[in-house]
Amino acid sequence: MRIGLCTGDRAEIRAAREAGFDYVELPRSTAVAEAARIADEDWPVEAVNLFLGQDDSVVKGFSDDWWEAMDGTLETLAEIGVATVVVGSGGQRRGSGERFFEFAARLSFAATKFGLTVAPENLRPEESDVGTDVRAFADA
Repeated sequence: MRIGLCTGDRAEIRAAREAGFDYVELPRSTAVAEAARIADEDWPVEAVNLFLGQDDSVVKGFSDDWWEAMDGTLETLAEIGVATVVVGSGGQRRGSGERFFEFAARLSFAATKFGLTVAPENLRPEESDVGTDVRAFADA
C-alpha cells in the first residue's frame, strides 16, 4: 500500500515527506505552475486533483480552445510524473447529470495519449447528486 497526502501547501508537503508518505496529490494549478520546480526537487507528485478551475463548468461545457489547452496541461502533468488526474470535486459536478460522465470520458480519452489515468473524486451522495456510484462511471 502507498500513502499520499492531498495538499498544495509546501510546509505540509515537507512534513509528509519527513513522515514517510509516498507521494503528494496537488491541485492541478499548483502542479502546472510549479512543474519545473517539482521536477528539479524530485517531488513525488503522482496525482492531481481540482482539475477544473473555479470558472470551469461541466454544466456549461467547454470550448475547443479549452480542450486544446488541456492537451498541453496533460502533457506537462505527464512530464513531471503525474499518473492520475482526479476530477469532479463536489460542486464541479453537482447538477451536471450525464454531462459529467461525457466530460470524464472525453478527458480520459485525451489523457491516455500521455499515459495518464482519469479517476472520479470519490464522493458520498450527500456531497454530489452525480456520479457517486462507480458503476455509472464504468458504463460511461
